[in-house]
Amino acid sequence: MGYNASFQQNIACHTKLQQFLFTKNCLSFAAHFIHTLACPKHISHFMKGNNNKFLKILLLGLLSAIGPFSIDMYLPGFPNIAKDLQTDVSNISLTLSSFFIGISAGQLLYGPLLDKYGRKKPLYFGLSLYILASLGCAVATSVNMLIVFRFLQALGGCAGMVASRAMVRDLFDVKESAKVFSLLMLVIGVSPLLAPTIGGM
Repeated sequence: MGYNASFQQNIACHTKLQQFLFTKNCLSFAAHFIHTLACPKHISHFMKGNNNKFLKILLLGLLSAIGPFSIDMYLPGFPNIAKDLQTDVSNISLTLSSFFIGISAGQLLYGPLLDKYGRKKPLYFGLSLYILASLGCAVATSVNMLIVFRFLQALGGCAGMVASRAMVRDLFDVKESAKVFSLLMLVIGVSPLLAPTIGGM
């Protein structure tokens, strides 16, 4: 009995250590990614030359994955969110509905804005709105606040989804565009598989 208890404790400690290291790496990568997006010099550096083609596709893939990750990552936490906000899971599901409404409306909005004002300004605005709305979701004290912040989060997050598709036409020729679009679709398809697993950790 003592050996089994010690063995289970070792497994639990090892699992927590792995989760900590994974979270630390994700936060470090996210900080570097946000810093890259915030600096136009880094963007221009990534977007020049054929040697950085992989980085271009990677950056566009990350922008495309913002929406799918935001949809699925918090699904395993519905019961805990409902408990913290002292409401039912059915009410928490309304935050998912508001996100879908926001991400649908935002795609209609960002298309003309990207054509009129270029790629950077609407993208920076959308990512800034996404970050601020995410912070609002973290400090929300009621389900109604969470619904509103999730709607704003979707409006901001879909900027990356729309801009990444528009930037494919800017950065690649016609022959390469089909391959890049297929890779972006692969990222979008894999995101719903990974997001709940990461969110449940």
